[in-house]
Amino acid sequence: MSAVPPPEANPDVLIVGAGPVGLTAAAELTRHGARVRIVDKRTGPVTYSQAAAVHVRMQEILGAMGIVDGWLAAGHRFERLSVRAFGKKLGVMHPGGVDSPYPGPLVIGQNVTERLLVEHLARLGVQVEREVEAVAYTQYADNVRVTLRSSTEGGRKEAVRAPWVLACEGSSSPGREAAGIPFDGARYTGQEFVQADVRVHWTFPNGDAYSFINKERTLLLLPFNALGRYRVLCARTEQSNAQHGPPTLEEMQTITREMTGDPGLRLSDPLWLNRFRTQHRLARRFREGRIFLAGDAGHVHVPIGGQGMNYGIQDAFNLAWKLAAVVRGDARPEPLLDSYNTERHRVDADLLNSTDEGFRAMVNPGAWKSLAMRLVGPMALGSETIQERVKNLLSGTKIHYHGSPLAEDHGGSAGPAAGERAPDAPVVDLAARETVRLFNLLYPTGRWTLLLFGGLEPTESACWKLAGTGASVLTDFGRLVNAHFVLTDLELAASIEGGSVLLDREHTAHDKYGVKTACIYLVRPDGYVGFRGGPDHGGELLAYLYRIGLLKTADAHVPPR
Repeated sequence: MSAVPPPEANPDVLIVGAGPVGLTAAAELTRHGARVRIVDKRTGPVTYSQAAAVHVRMQEILGAMGIVDGWLAAGHRFERLSVRAFGKKLGVMHPGGVDSPYPGPLVIGQNVTERLLVEHLARLGVQVEREVEAVAYTQYADNVRVTLRSSTEGGRKEAVRAPWVLACEGSSSPGREAAGIPFDGARYTGQEFVQADVRVHWTFPNGDAYSFINKERTLLLLPFNALGRYRVLCARTEQSNAQHGPPTLEEMQTITREMTGDPGLRLSDPLWLNRFRTQHRLARRFREGRIFLAGDAGHVHVPIGGQGMNYGIQDAFNLAWKLAAVVRGDARPEPLLDSYNTERHRVDADLLNSTDEGFRAMVNPGAWKSLAMRLVGPMALGSETIQERVKNLLSGTKIHYHGSPLAEDHGGSAGPAAGERAPDAPVVDLAARETVRLFNLLYPTGRWTLLLFGGLEPTESACWKLAGTGASVLTDFGRLVNAHFVLTDLELAASIEGGSVLLDREHTAHDKYGVKTACIYLVRPDGYVGFRGGPDHGGELLAYLYRIGLLKTADAHVPPR
């Protein structure tokens, strides 16, 4: 049996909370070169399914971390969501078919997700410290002093100083309160959720997802597998203020029979029964000095579309590479660290607004909405616009950071703009004559990636300009940036001396990036476009790298530890 590694004596980052968000943050900070310590007051990972939807973007993040295979093996990918309202079938939504190596959402229990993340973190040499609670925070100019209390050691207290603290301990976050960040919003009144993870015996085909809507209730059945194991979730008006315990299996069976119109339906083998009320709250900001918030510590909302865990993990993925770059001495703190709040706060605020609107429509659609659903629902659900909206909801790939201080755009293509997710595409590594995927070049190294597109009809003059830009960037930032030519012409590609050349003879990458003439793309370590421009914007690219705080090789320093 392998020995448990001791806690990091002088962590660069103290992470409070070891749910999926904290675990992801710890793993990514470690991968990017920061030393972490992660504590959690719980005795262990969750034992129930809880957050069960894994969106496409979360799968891409897990792929970047090198661990997605565990989720692909254990999860169930559903391709269809059948929608019925007021006894009438409105249509079928198709959440799959996303332009990604992972084309659709997965259903997998949070208990499995946490177990896989804990195992990954252990392989990186980091152990979660259980039954350890952060009970006090004091922030100084260059560190945060956190008092930890261990339940397993008779309440022993320990004072830890860390340059940075990440609070991921949920909606009642002591870290957020200590930082003095208001948590705006309120609890919903008059509505509740009841749910069960059960085996369903009924008259609908297993394996698909189903939604049933009437005037006062919405029922969702989300498949864990193709054999009839489902998450059965009902949003409805509150039945009694006195009811706080879980529903009975019989109660859930009655609801499901009524909503599906199947009087012989039977539920069996319950793994989890749960009743809960929810709230909508958003922290006023996600950073106060050296304390950051991520996940439920910063935003809580109705569980429509399984957004909470997915957005929280995107919070962690967005912050980790930035914070690690500062810790390593490769970047100045600003504007890199402030961009976390700028980018994620807007995204999470938009999510809060959309889930709030959706929840109110689910529980009490009103007479006009009910009539509209009956009359035009089938036509609306069949429209390309609605299908794309649902696909985007369950993919997360359309989330963008327009307006971020890290997004600078000079045009040059019809593809993704600065602040948008960089797409994947197959290309050929010319030196090895091997097919590779752009995602495998963008993510595993943890570095920035400069893609120098030659265009569909490349010219020598444009390629010389691109080569000059690439050489300048690598001279000043070679320890942080990888550069690749992406060329469609074999003869021109073969003439390139030195550097990485990716051949795109089928124009797939050029099409995905909307490139017709020579173009520069700089992609951040989290897979978002930081800079876009034409071949004459090399000077602006260098100025961008200086502006956002990356330090040139000659200026980089390793902070004392």
